[in-house]
Amino acid sequence: MTRNENYWGEEPGIKRIFIQHNSESASQRLLLEKGDIDIANKLGPDDFDAVADNSDIQTLNGPSGTIYYMGLNVRNEHLSKPRVVEAMKYLIDYQALPRPSARAR
Repeated sequence: MTRNENYWGEEPGIKRIFIQHNSESASQRLLLEKGDIDIANKLGPDDFDAVADNSDIQTLNGPSGTIYYMGLNVRNEHLSKPRVVEAMKYLIDYQALPRPSARAR
């Protein structure tokens, strides 16, 4: 994305923004440490903790807006049964869900 040279207001200080999707936390961390990217988002707790001690990298951590949702079709004869819905709750490994980093501020 390049800045609009015909913008009527004050000229932005940035000429170009390049956005690259990289969903792997470890890859984001390595690119950040090498200086190949300026911003990494959604680092896993271990990768976040690893870069938090690097004085060349500024880290920010806060609450996430992530919502985990599982919908059930209650028109299905099996999924409409309350005991089946209750049993579905036991399928989720709640301990394995992402947790905030120990360094959360």
